[in-house]
Amino acid sequence: MNNLKSNLVILRKDKNLTQQDIADFLGISRTTYTRYESSIEPSIDNLMKLADLFQVSLDQLVGREPSDNQKVVINFFTKKEIEKQAKIISKEVLLEALNNLLVDKEEDIINKVLYKINKQ
Repeated sequence: MNNLKSNLVILRKDKNLTQQDIADFLGISRTTYTRYESSIEPSIDNLMKLADLFQVSLDQLVGREPSDNQKVVINFFTKKEIEKQAKIISKEVLLEALNNLLVDKEEDIINKVLYKINKQ
């Protein structure tokens, strides 16, 4: 989590905050916060508070980039959603086509009956 440590320094300086300001915000000592920027990792609760303070996601705060595995998972679920929507669309299209066939068939029958009536 070296990215976390450097990100904490960069984000703090971008906000023009001191280590004491952030320590006060988190309810910890300045010494503890200083160690967040150099040697120890914050608790998940403090990570969430820091992400909120700096208005970044936890992934951004810790410098996490999407891995190839995450991309595979996203692509998998995207593919599954597309397949699901395709099935729904296919059913709707099929039902519409069948409905149109029935309407056309009814019109054909009506026209044949009218033709026979007119012939007589």
